[in-house]
Amino acid sequence: MTSKRIFVTGASGCIGHYIAETLIQETEHELFLMVRNPDKLKFDVHARPGV
Repeated sequence: MTSKRIFVTGASGCIGHYIAETLIQETEHELFLMVRNPDKLKFDVHARPGV
C-alpha cells in the first residue's frame, strides 16, 4: 500500500482524538495533527515515526 499524508484538525478534541489515535495505531501513513494546545493531547505523538 502506498503511504499517504493525512492532516487531522482538532486532534485534541473528542472526535479528532479518536481519529488520530486510531490512525497512529492502525496505519503507517504520515500524519499531521493540528491542535491549539499540544499539552491537551491524550496520547504520545512520538509513539511512532511520521506523526
